[in-house]
Amino acid sequence: MIISLIVLIHLLIRFFTIFYVFYTLNNKYDYIYLTYLYFLILHWTFFNGECILTIFYNKIVNNENDENDEIDFIFILGKYKKYLIIFFHILMTINIYMVCKRNNIKDYIIFIFILLFLSCSFSKYYFTNFKCVNKIIQISLIYFGLYIYSNQDKIIQT
Repeated sequence: MIISLIVLIHLLIRFFTIFYVFYTLNNKYDYIYLTYLYFLILHWTFFNGECILTIFYNKIVNNENDENDEIDFIFILGKYKKYLIIFFHILMTINIYMVCKRNNIKDYIIFIFILLFLSCSFSKYYFTNFKCVNKIIQISLIYFGLYIYSNQDKIIQT
C-alpha cells in the first residue's frame, strides 16, 4: 500500500512539473515554480541523481542496488521506463523555456538553467565518473542560484 502511494505521489508531482506551463495561463506563480525546479535539480545533486521519493521507495523495498535510477517507475512503466524518462525530461526542458520566456527572463539565464537541468538529468547515464561530474554540477547550481538571487532585478528583459 505505501509503495503504491509513493509511486502515485511521485507520478503526480512529475505530471505537475512537466505540464505546469500548459495548465496555468497566469504567470502569477511562475517564480515559485522556477524556484521549485531549481531546488528540485539541486536536491538531485545531493542525492546522486535521485529523487527523495525514489530513495524512500528503495528503502521500503530494501533494494540496495546503487543503480536505482527511478526504480519506482519500473513498477508502473516497465521496459519503456527509459523512453518515458527521456520524454519527461524533454517536456521539462520545454516547460522551463516557456515559463522563462513568458516572464521575460534573459536568454543567457534560460540557457544556463536548461544546461544545468539537462546536465544533471543525463550525467549519470553518460559519464563514467558520475560523482565528480555531479559535484561540478552541484557547485555550478549553487553559484547560479547565488547569481540569480543577487541579480534579481537584472535578469528580466525590458
